[in-house]
Amino acid sequence: MDFNVEVELIEDRALHIFGTTNLFNHASLLINVRKQSGQLCGSNKASVMAGHFDFGIFNFKGNGYVAGLYFIEMSLSLPSIQPKLFQNKAGIEYENLKGPYVDRTVPMVKYRKEISVE
Repeated sequence: MDFNVEVELIEDRALHIFGTTNLFNHASLLINVRKQSGQLCGSNKASVMAGHFDFGIFNFKGNGYVAGLYFIEMSLSLPSIQPKLFQNKAGIEYENLKGPYVDRTVPMVKYRKEISVE
């Protein structure tokens, strides 16, 4: 399993977060944007369709993000709340998923990326 997460800085320092993956269709993804301090600055959900996902536009409380380092933390929703179409392929505990982002201690898939807002 692989992810390619793109973060586009758009007008007024808002962020557009989208990307590609080889996950099965209908996978429900969650994303958090955090400051380096850990403060949550935004979150959203997206579904995978034809290898693509789009979390939309993020801003911080209606304003653009201030310059600095941020972390994008993306994960799969818990297996029990995934759509059945995805769950049937991925497995009830994601046993059919493989790769560096799969955590076997709990059925979870996590991805993290550091970004800089200038």
